[in-house]
This record gives sequence, structure tokens and C-alpha cells, in this order.
Amino acid sequence: MDWDHPSALLKRAESCARLAEQSDDPIEASKLRQIAEEYDAKARGLQSPPPDPTPEAEPSAQQHALNIQREFQQAQAALLGKTIILSDGKAGSMEQVRLDELHGLRVSCVQLS
Repeated sequence: MDWDHPSALLKRAESCARLAEQSDDPIEASKLRQIAEEYDAKARGLQSPPPDPTPEAEPSAQQHALNIQREFQQAQAALLGKTIILSDGKAGSMEQVRLDELHGLRVSCVQLS
């Protein structure tokens, strides 16, 4: 998939906006809305293209945010609804995957009877 194609960027913007609406965390929702707006602006050609990166250049904050969002979406797709076994031997089903500013990726599970 071409991640820089306008239709792919618009889908990612829609996904971020949907996740923001579903989020219980106002900080997470705000960040997701911001990322959605950035995807949308990039897709619609409202942002100027970034300068050619040089090998020694640091990735921008926006690039870090986009990488985090991409990895988060992949984790959600891979984990939600899956059956898991915890280290204490209890089994459960993956219920929710969230981003936490302090801890990174956090997951919630429902214990099976």
C-alpha cells in the first residue's frame, strides 16, 4: 500500500477521527484529532512538501507521531478480539488497545470464565 497516496491518507485521517470520538481520554482524543487533521491536510495538498531529508537529519515530530499512529493501528488490528493467556495463567479476550502518554501501548482484556 502506498502510504503517501491521498486516498490512503484520507482513510488514515478518518480512522484517527473515529478513534478520537471513541476515546475516553481527552488528551489522547486531542492528539488523534490533530493527527487526523494533519493527514487530511497532507492528502488535500494544503501542506508544502517537506524538504529533502539528509541522512544526518532527525525525523520531525510529525513523522514520529505518524509512526506511532501507524504502529498503534497495526497493534489494534492484530490484537483486538484475540484470545490471550496472561503470565499468571488466566485466559482472556483482548478488549481494548490504547495509547498512554506515560506507559505507551496499553491493553485491556476480559477474563474468560
